Amino acid sequence: MRISNITQFNRLQSSLRELNAGLAIAEEQISTGKRATRFSGLTGNDARISIELRTAISTRETYIDSINSTKLRAEVANAALLEMQTLATDLRVELIKQTQDLYKENLPIMNEFAKTQIDRLANLLNSQVAGVFVFSGPASNKPPIADPDAIRTNFASAVNTVVDAATNTAATIQGNADTEFNDRTETLSLDPFGTGVGQTTVRVFQTAHGLSVGDKVTFSGASAINGLDMNGTFTVSVVDTANHYKVEAMTQANATGNAGGGAAVVSTSKLFERAWQS
Repeated sequence: MRISNITQFNRLQSSLRELNAGLAIAEEQISTGKRATRFSGLTGNDARISIELRTAISTRETYIDSINSTKLRAEVANAALLEMQTLATDLRVELIKQTQDLYKENLPIMNEFAKTQIDRLANLLNSQVAGVFVFSGPASNKPPIADPDAIRTNFASAVNTVVDAATNTAATIQGNADTEFNDRTETLSLDPFGTGVGQTTVRVFQTAHGLSVGDKVTFSGASAINGLDMNGTFTVSVVDTANHYKVEAMTQANATGNAGGGAAVVSTSKLFERAWQS
């Protein structure tokens, strides 16, 4: 065989191999839907586009992960805030319920309820997502409420410091004369009731009574008062001064003057719920 014929044959064989390789690549592209299964299979502009796409996809995936994480934290924070709102409502309801009928035996109940609410609030503020505390701000690796017990202790200490560091304990609060429980009683001065003939309004003298319109007062041990029986429960209708207030009797007085004797006792019941109706 001549050299020229061999050269021509080799050239034809090489072309066939290239064509076969091209067909194989085309079949692979058709079956996979990809330009190439390996980066080395890309050439020229295709390689550059692939690198740029990989970077863009990675960036977008990072954005998506951040968005999903932020969304989850926001959902957890929102749920915690709603629960805090419920907590505040529960606290308000309990305080109204307790102060409407506040007796010494209620103190332990209110104390335990307050402790429970502090624990609930601490747990809500310590809400976290994937180890990140949602209410800690920049210091997201640290719980905002590290020690609920310390909060209770510090709060009690602060209250004691402001009010009376030496004597502001549960026992002394319970026994203080100015702690206004429903069963707070005191003996009134001589002839504390004043009446006007033909009137139902009775003026009561009680030093530093601290009462407001709508508060309840219960009198006992009072002697006859110009035809009126003042032993019973009445509602304060007018507060004249720090030492005088008025109530309404069921019948009219038959004389003008002061009466009631020296053994009249009053039990006061303040209308605490007014403070919680705003």
